[in-house]
Amino acid sequence: MSTPQAVMYALTQSTLAFAKDTTAHFPLSKGSSHFVFKISDVHVFINVGTSGYLTTLPLINRGSFTVYHMIPVPMALKNSKFSYIT
Repeated sequence: MSTPQAVMYALTQSTLAFAKDTTAHFPLSKGSSHFVFKISDVHVFINVGTSGYLTTLPLINRGSFTVYHMIPVPMALKNSKFSYIT
């Protein structure tokens, strides 16, 4: 098994392979290894006597986004019924 320090070292060495404008949502330091184990998804496999693991870690996109808030507008129909248009 790997130690938490070895996992954090491997993660910090992998940051160059992250998608453009993405980062982890915690500092990549030895003291934050508990965050990795708390939010990551780990799959372990064995193939021909060799064990391996795949760790999936959610990343944050640093891009800017425009968020719109839709306000429904009531529209009268027949027989006192209404429909909402967004």
